[in-house]
Amino acid sequence: MTARKVFFFFVFAMLEGSLAQLSHFAASHMPVILAALSQFYRALHQRDITLMHENWEGADDVVIDNPLGGIKRRWSEISGVYESLFCNSEQVSF
Repeated sequence: MTARKVFFFFVFAMLEGSLAQLSHFAASHMPVILAALSQFYRALHQRDITLMHENWEGADDVVIDNPLGGIKRRWSEISGVYESLFCNSEQVSF
């Protein structure tokens, strides 16, 4: 299982699972979850759209909901949010 799949399963478990299920899942997959988070934030801070693309699952059911772009589905829509952010000349800190 790839880091990004584990990360997204973790997020899904947070939304759909019990606290006990979430705790067990997190404990058993923590190194992979942390690797996925690290890659995501590295791409974000470096404004690296290629690395960001590698971090996202390519499935059609991938969805993001955030204050920068609202609800976007599939990487083809999601990438536009990050491209706009990365092309902004303002320094953004996370």
